[in-house]
Amino acid sequence: MSRKVAPKIIDLKKLSFWLSIVLLLVNGILFFAFWRHELALNLSHFFSQNFKSVIIQMLVGYVILVVAFIFGIVLHELIHGLCFAFFCKKGFKSIRFGIRKNPLVFYTHCAEPLKRIPFWIGTLAPCAILGIIPTLIGQTIGSLGLIVFGFLFTAFSVGDIYLVWEAGVLKKTDVVLDDPENIGFMIVDSEKELDF
Repeated sequence: MSRKVAPKIIDLKKLSFWLSIVLLLVNGILFFAFWRHELALNLSHFFSQNFKSVIIQMLVGYVILVVAFIFGIVLHELIHGLCFAFFCKKGFKSIRFGIRKNPLVFYTHCAEPLKRIPFWIGTLAPCAILGIIPTLIGQTIGSLGLIVFGFLFTAFSVGDIYLVWEAGVLKKTDVVLDDPENIGFMIVDSEKELDF
């Protein structure tokens, strides 16, 4: 016997909005509390330059952010794939990557069933590696760029966070099978139901 777990898109949008608000507040307060003097010096230096230099620096910063964002999306899905493949008997042969059009979502699909802990690891690894760790490093060294990168990839991991939240009630013997068609998964009651 199995049951399907699939988040509602409207729930993900609400969760993403509130998670973003909380992350902005926490990161803003921490950054200002620890780095306000450096921020003031950098801003005064930035605005003391001529207009052309300011525009060029802003454009370069924007291009770097866009490139980092595109690279981060690909890396996010690759991290899912590597983690899931590590726990699969067939390795990378069980992993598929793609893009869903409605809603626009990049995804990694694992065709093999996974136990509870490997599912959690594979699902949350990109959030930790691309979101939480860069944010913590950015706060530690005062890098606004790393904080913004980490903030974005923590906020964009809302679907992953939601799935792990929903999977939090799994029993130790439960097995998770990724839904190949939609965002979500099937919970299979026991390992005995699957031949692996």
